[in-house]
Amino acid sequence: MGIPAIGVGRHLGESRAEASWIVSASSGKPSGYDQSNYHEALFSRHEILRNGPDLRKLLDGNIQETPAQSKPPAPALPTRLKSSPLPTSIGITHNSINTDYRIAGIDLAWISEKNGSGIAIGLLSDKQITLEELHCGVIGLGNVTDLLDRTHNLRGVAVDAPLIIENRKGARPCEEALNKVYRAKWAGCYPSNQTLYPEASSVKLSKWLDIQGMPHLALGNESGWQIECYPHPALIELFGLEKRHKYKKGTSIEKRQGQIQLAEYIQSLCSSSTLSLKIPDAFTAFLNSEHIQGLSGQGLKHNEDALDAIICLYIAGLYAIGKEMAVFGDSEKGYIVVPMGR
Repeated sequence: MGIPAIGVGRHLGESRAEASWIVSASSGKPSGYDQSNYHEALFSRHEILRNGPDLRKLLDGNIQETPAQSKPPAPALPTRLKSSPLPTSIGITHNSINTDYRIAGIDLAWISEKNGSGIAIGLLSDKQITLEELHCGVIGLGNVTDLLDRTHNLRGVAVDAPLIIENRKGARPCEEALNKVYRAKWAGCYPSNQTLYPEASSVKLSKWLDIQGMPHLALGNESGWQIECYPHPALIELFGLEKRHKYKKGTSIEKRQGQIQLAEYIQSLCSSSTLSLKIPDAFTAFLNSEHIQGLSGQGLKHNEDALDAIICLYIAGLYAIGKEMAVFGDSEKGYIVVPMGR
């Protein structure tokens, strides 16, 4: 963009060109606009659906609109997929090449052409992950692969979704094995099969990653790797919980309280001696209890996706540094990776 931007918020109307608002590198805020209000505007249920001109009025002040740029060609996908806009994106611009590498955590929507996915991208250096990008409400598998394709030196991806589905009905063997351990802790998983998901976005994503040179469970592979993860049992192991942490179902009040507690768990990772998680100020609103208390509807769901993506990112980091993992299943019929503590 020609400026030291630290992040960009994006919105696209039904039939309007994309509008972007630059976040100052020095303050971490959109020029002329308070950061907390900016985040509220992006994530509240009513404002996220506004079009570009409405948002310009909403973000009243000295906001610089970036000139339209030609979009790079979309990466090749196993099948032709419909792409949709990226409603919400916050990130840190990469201005230099680093010898360390990047990893990603993806909370992939089961029907990604209709529902939003969350994506977290971070820089892994020694025993620290620095969160660099956080996207939620990403509609369309094409947009998911676009984000990954333009990430410099991406070497590992952890996805919360079934990446391998070979069974026509019932549950995958890995799901049955995991349920034997975690069902009593309310952290079992739903069955995945080709009858329920004949054209699963997750399987298409996995095949795309494989084409990029990122095979399954291939730690040490020079071009990268991919793993399937599942946050519920991971949270039990990471934080020593007796049962599944509830934050996805229930009333709005229960979901808010669950997200607030999950945010506290995530923030505790910042001081982990095994693998610390550095969260720059640009992303702290996602973890702020007062902010979460004010969310409802779609805004609350988007925040949940963002938190899930951060957990997936952390699992990717633990896998990358060789932390002990339980692998249920195999790369032939499907598998799920669960970290054993932190």
